[in-house]
Amino acid sequence: MADKSMKAVIVAEVDPRGVTKGVAATNKELQKLNKTAASASTSAAISAGISMAEMGMSALQQVFSAVEKRFGELNNIANKYSAAAAGARMMADVSIIQDNVRIAQALAPGAIQTSQAEADIKAGEAARMERNAGAVSSGMGAFARAKGNMGAITDMASEVAGTALLGIEQLLSGDFSGYMKTAEAGRGQVGEFFNAQNYAYANEAPGRGMAGSEMGEQTQLLRDIRDSLKGSR
Repeated sequence: MADKSMKAVIVAEVDPRGVTKGVAATNKELQKLNKTAASASTSAAISAGISMAEMGMSALQQVFSAVEKRFGELNNIANKYSAAAAGARMMADVSIIQDNVRIAQALAPGAIQTSQAEADIKAGEAARMERNAGAVSSGMGAFARAKGNMGAITDMASEVAGTALLGIEQLLSGDFSGYMKTAEAGRGQVGEFFNAQNYAYANEAPGRGMAGSEMGEQTQLLRDIRDSLKGSR
């Protein structure tokens, strides 16, 4: 070890270029670290400043809202129970009405154009609905059926989930007889997913449910699906 240390010292003294390069490289890396630390510190300071500004603005808004509410209450009390304040309020209201009349007279042409534009848009909508009554009506029905069917599925799924939770509770408590009954009830609830009466279909006759043959076909299809699922268990 001593020989190696002596050699290193001798090399450094005879040819100091390696030491010089090493020192330069070290200084360069230190400068990078200092810049990184300074950048991170600046970013943290900016973020902290923004957060403090947001908190201050929020607090200021709350204070302003509280002051506005309180002064509004006091103003209402003064206008209600002070003759002078009530008189001033009445005069201000009359002046405001007169000014609004002036504004209305000046902007009447613009208001007329606005009303005419709304009437034109509504007339165009009415004509469009007449031209596309069949498609729009069918679309309305399809959307209502899809929304209703999804709601029915969600409701049934929630009911099944509630029954499943009851079964788990009974199973954990050792009530195996109750669990078996609950499991059987749950299977019946699962079957409701395949009951045509729980869904809305297109081309229904007036009133609840589908017309004759269509409902029979749909019900049979759902029963076939249910039976196939039972057979795959």
